Amino acid sequence: MKVEKTITITVTGVLTVTVKADKSKTYTGEAVIFTVNWTPAPYMIPPGCRVDISYGDGTSDTLDGMGTPVTFVKRYTKTGTMTVTASVYDHMTGASGSGSTTVQVATPLTVSFTADKTSGTVPLTVTFTFSMSGGYTPYTWVLDPGDGTTPYSNPTSPKSHTYNKTGTFTAKLTVTDALGATAAAIAAPIAVGLPTEEISKTAITAAAIGVGGILMLVGRRE
Repeated sequence: MKVEKTITITVTGVLTVTVKADKSKTYTGEAVIFTVNWTPAPYMIPPGCRVDISYGDGTSDTLDGMGTPVTFVKRYTKTGTMTVTASVYDHMTGASGSGSTTVQVATPLTVSFTADKTSGTVPLTVTFTFSMSGGYTPYTWVLDPGDGTTPYSNPTSPKSHTYNKTGTFTAKLTVTDALGATAAAIAAPIAVGLPTEEISKTAITAAAIGVGGILMLVGRRE
C-alpha cells in the first residue's frame, strides 16, 4: 500500500520599495510630497499594484491599480519625528515589499515683541522684550529700532535702546530659523517728543522771531 501526502508551497517574489520625501524637515500645515518606487515594476496595468502608506501620525492612504512611481501629498497637524512606511502588493505576481523614511515636523516659527513704553521725550530709553518659538534652532535675529541707527544683531532680551531724536519710530524684530524661515514682529509705534521746557523755549523763540519780523517790516515802511 502506498500513501502519499502533498504540501502546497507558494513562493512569491519580494519587492524592493523605497520611500522618499521632498524634505526631511517641515512645518505643520506645509505640504510634503512622498514618492514611492519599487522593483520589479508590475507586468501590466491593470491590475497593477496596491500601495498603502502610513504617515506616522496615525493617518494613512491607499492607491490601487498603480504602477511605479506613486506620489502622496501630506500636510501634518502634529509635531514630532514621523516614520513613514509604504507597503506595495503586486496583484499579478503576489509579490510584496515595504520601505520607509522619516520626516521631522515642527510648528511654524513665531515671534513675540513688546516695548515697555511707546511715547516720551527725547532722550527716550525704551526696553524691548522678545521671544521666539517653533521652527528649527539655532535662530538668528535682528532688532531694528527704526530710527536710522545700526540694528542690533542677536541681542539678548530684554534690550534697551535710547532714541536721541524726535519723531515716531517703528521698531521691528526679524527672526530666521535654521531652515531659513523668517518671522517678523513690530512693536507699537514709538513717539518721541521734545521736553516741556524745550517746547516752551521753542515757542518763545518763534514768537520773538515773529515780532522781530514785524518790527523790520514797520521800519521799512517808514
